[in-house]
Formats: sequence, structure tokens, C-alpha cells
Amino acid sequence: MYHRFVVTGSSRGGKTALLGELARRGYATFQDPGRRVIREQQMAGGTALPWLDAAAFAEQTMKLARADYEAAPSDPTFYDRSCLDPLIWHERTGTPLPDCAGEIVGRLRYADPVFLVPPWPELFTSDPARPDAWDDAITEYEALLAHLPRHGYRICVLPQDSVAARADLVEAKVKDAMEMGTEVA
Repeated sequence: MYHRFVVTGSSRGGKTALLGELARRGYATFQDPGRRVIREQQMAGGTALPWLDAAAFAEQTMKLARADYEAAPSDPTFYDRSCLDPLIWHERTGTPLPDCAGEIVGRLRYADPVFLVPPWPELFTSDPARPDAWDDAITEYEALLAHLPRHGYRICVLPQDSVAARADLVEAKVKDAMEMGTEVA
């Protein structure tokens, strides 16, 4: 059965808080690979940062997300973003795909639905780790909304609600998906 569930969407839309709640409820979770790449690059004085070298950043993020995919336990697991995010960024921007992208499209499959958080103005605050703008968050969300179905994923847009209510909805959708017994490709 598929057991790897992605939470993605707009920057600062509440993904990290939701993943924290799911972890508190006992689920395995993986932190946003993009945030981890940024931390690593800043500590090392590297340039694979979205505002310096977006293509290198996307490739590093994709590789880290692939490692997260491989490290998942066999129980339901949640990802704060995934391999799909940098893949869709490459598609949206027309930037050439890195060599590892073919494997992601062909072999690494996540569970349905993909949980998508919309832009949420009240949560969109300044974050020194990610100096992106509101317009960027909207563009990012719209690209994910358009491209995920093209890759064969169903989307569940999460409402702007409390963290607990969002987690309850995610748990209900995961229970439904697991009961359907979809076989892993």
C-alpha cells in the first residue's frame, strides 16, 4: 500500500505546524527538505540557495527529498514537501531537469491524496530563512494545483482552519486511502 503522504502548497501556509501536530499524534514525519538545504548552505557558505542559484537549490532539494522517501517506515508517513515540489518548480520555470528527475517521475510514487495548503495571508510573516514574497507564494500554490494532477495525483486542498482541525481532516483522508488498499506500483 502507498503510505507516503505529502503536505505541500504555499510558503507559510501552515504546513510545518500541521506536520508538528501529526508527529505529536504519533506519525512519522519528514521536515521540509528545502529548509534543510537552506540551513546547510548557509552554514557552509554555499550558493545553492533559492535566491542565489535556484536550479542548484532545486536539485539539492530533490536529492534530499528522494533520500527522505527511501527512509520512510512502512506505516503512514508525512512529508513537509517532497520530490514533487522541485520537479514542479523546474516544469514551471522551464529550467532543465536534473538527471535524478527521471527516477522521481518514474519510480517514486506518493499516496493519494496530496494535501495542499493554500496561501494564507494571516500566516504569511517575515521569515529570514526564506525571503520570498506574497506573489511568489501564490505562484507556487497555483503551479502545484495545476501540475500535481498532470503527474497523476489527486489533491485535497486543506481549509484555512485550526491545526487540530486540519490534522483531523488529514487523518480521515488517510484512513479512507488506506482502507481502499491501493497497491504500490
